[in-house]
Amino acid sequence: GLHYNLFRYYAPECGRFVSQDPIGLKGGINLYQYAPNPLSWIDPLGLTTEEITLKPGEILVNPKDVNFSQTTINSAFDTPDGKRSVQSVINDVRKGNIKATDFPAIKVVNVKGQLVVRDGNSRLAIAVKGKAQQIKVILETNVDQLRDFTKRLRNNGLPNTGTSKTPTCK
Repeated sequence: GLHYNLFRYYAPECGRFVSQDPIGLKGGINLYQYAPNPLSWIDPLGLTTEEITLKPGEILVNPKDVNFSQTTINSAFDTPDGKRSVQSVINDVRKGNIKATDFPAIKVVNVKGQLVVRDGNSRLAIAVKGKAQQIKVILETNVDQLRDFTKRLRNNGLPNTGTSKTPTCK
């Protein structure tokens, strides 16, 4: 049978959608394909216009669905070219010069169904303020790291589910 993927139906027996891509030709010249390369692309909503390479364990989520574990972040952000101000990186994400999905995956913890950052508060803040639609996350399962996570939340006066409020730069 058909599978409903929010915007259109997918026919697994033929490996394609039964209706045209809602984003039109931005998704490629084949308006009915799931993804140009179904082995490396993940596009369940059919809205991605480019390939995003995911490592094992990484998933794509909306940055608005992830809570912060800190109330402040460093005003300098490490990039391959050296340190930059967080605001300048936010501006580049907004302009499309940098994609939030190019950042390393943010390590998150699932607390009662709420994803909370364990490592990557600055990257999440940049994605949220830069109005990115997707970020890469990986679920943290290391017990020692989880203890550190709980301590960080406590030190910041935050509940176990973190906060949706974007941290300020210090």
